[in-house]
Amino acid sequence: MLAVQDARVAKSMALDGWMVPVPPEVITAGTPKPFYYLGQAAWDDPVNYKKLDKFLSASPLGQKQLEAGTKHFDYSDAPQFSNLAKRFGLSGEVSRPALRALINDAVLSFFVEDASRTSGEAV
Repeated sequence: MLAVQDARVAKSMALDGWMVPVPPEVITAGTPKPFYYLGQAAWDDPVNYKKLDKFLSASPLGQKQLEAGTKHFDYSDAPQFSNLAKRFGLSGEVSRPALRALINDAVLSFFVEDASRTSGEAV
C-alpha cells in the first residue's frame, strides 16, 4: 500500500505478503512501479494468490517467486534465531542456511543490484 500511495517509494517487495486486506481498487489498478513477491508455494486459502495474480496482471513490472518447502514464518526472522518454528510446524523443510540465502539473494538482486545498474534512482 505504501508503494502505491507514496511517490517516494520507487519499488517494493512482499515477503509472503497477505493480499486479502488490500482494497479491491488497488488490486485492480496494480502498480506501475517494480514489485516483487517472494513466498510459499501455496496458502491454505487460495484467495490470497488469486488477488496477487490479479494485482500482478495489472502491474507491468510485477513478478513473483513461489518456493516449495517454505511456510509463512520462513519469511520472518524467527527461523533464523530458533528452531522452535520448525518444531511447532510453523517453518517449512528448507534449512536455515538455504532459507537465508534464498531471501538474501532475492532481496539484494531486486533492490541493490538493480540500483547499481540505474544511476541515481531511489530504491
